[in-house]
Amino acid sequence: MTGRVLRAEWQKVWTGRTWWVMGAIALLWCSYIAYSFGVLEVSPPEGVPAGAAPVEPAALTAVVARQWFQMHLVTSLLAAIAVTREYSAHTVTRSVLLAGDRTRLFAAKVLVAAGIGAAYGLVAVVGSVVSTWVSLGVLDVAPTVSRELWLTLVGVFAVSVLGALWGSLLAWVFRNQVVTIVVLLVTTLMIEPLLQTISPDRFSWTFSIVLSAIYLDGKDGLLGLPLAYTAAVAWLAAAAALAAVLLRRRDVVG
Repeated sequence: MTGRVLRAEWQKVWTGRTWWVMGAIALLWCSYIAYSFGVLEVSPPEGVPAGAAPVEPAALTAVVARQWFQMHLVTSLLAAIAVTREYSAHTVTRSVLLAGDRTRLFAAKVLVAAGIGAAYGLVAVVGSVVSTWVSLGVLDVAPTVSRELWLTLVGVFAVSVLGALWGSLLAWVFRNQVVTIVVLLVTTLMIEPLLQTISPDRFSWTFSIVLSAIYLDGKDGLLGLPLAYTAAVAWLAAAAALAAVLLRRRDVVG
């Protein structure tokens, strides 16, 4: 693969308004959710027993910072769009010709997806720290640095990258933008959380639940960190293998 192919694919991501509109929405949304969780932990709703929430400063700091995990939804969608819009615009054949072959284009887009995840992941980490310190300051709680906070921030960055790779690979499998986005959102926001709630031990291996273990969500039955990272990589490897096989066997525009 040449640097020219990577530069071309990278430039496509930042062409247009999609990247900054979705980024701006994510910043506002994550900041709002982080502050809201801080409010809920400091002042539980009426009827919730006092002390039911972790109001100890170190735990509260990690809880608020953790809400920036939601950036992985943005990175997965952006990475999926980077692939599927080629099919929507009927330009994928031209991209293959410019790249030299299908494998080079596939590899370039996967690497670019990792870059998207890393870029937005860094934004999420910075935003997480800033919004946490601001939110807790407003709530008169002293932010406290702890091992849990460091692991949470690493997890927020990691799931942003893993989510982007997942979105890109699913896009190569489905090829259709609407189908890919619906699959991503429905499985991540509805199906997997519901299954995990019904049977925490049995469904702790699904992709988005594995990600929740990585950013230390605290749900029952989650995998330990080393195993969670291993499971996430296994899911990505399986999706990459399927996408690569389909790309070779199907017509590039089919």
